[in-house]
Amino acid sequence: ASSYWSPYQATCKALRDEVRQAPGCSLREAIARIEHHYASPASARGALAKWIEAGKIPGIEARRDGRALRLYLAETAVPA
Repeated sequence: ASSYWSPYQATCKALRDEVRQAPGCSLREAIARIEHHYASPASARGALAKWIEAGKIPGIEARRDGRALRLYLAETAVPA
């Protein structure tokens, strides 16, 4: 892994930490409670929903609950 730390990686870590505290929270709830690097909560939701569903954010998995995207720690959770 690279030693470079990006704003995206910081957002992913904050999201993992939030999901660890509140498993099953919606993406909307999680975004409202974390600091992220996106311009707005709406852009954060759109981008992160795409990356989570594509499996590109290690340690987080999502399940649809109607329109809501519920977040859980993945079974192969990455360390804090």
